[in-house]
Amino acid sequence: MKSYLVIYLKDPEKFLHKAPQNIALRILNHIDQVALNPLSKNTNLTKLKAPLDGYRLRVGDYRIIYLLDHTTTRLIVTKIDHRSNVYL
Repeated sequence: MKSYLVIYLKDPEKFLHKAPQNIALRILNHIDQVALNPLSKNTNLTKLKAPLDGYRLRVGDYRIIYLLDHTTTRLIVTKIDHRSNVYL
């Protein structure tokens, strides 16, 4: 299976630049693992239900919200934030 190209929107990029380095690296590593096989059975992945769209990746107290575009094999990271703020 081909790896998905990871694309970060503006807000997730800003979060990663402001976050402590150890947290940012941990989040980036998890995103890279998902990009290799986004449909694998992973307990930290959840498909979101309406009104939200996409998938949720749990990394400690942080959540990554992303969309999968299967036609262009892209993983688009739309939001990264602490679990208390990510769904607001």
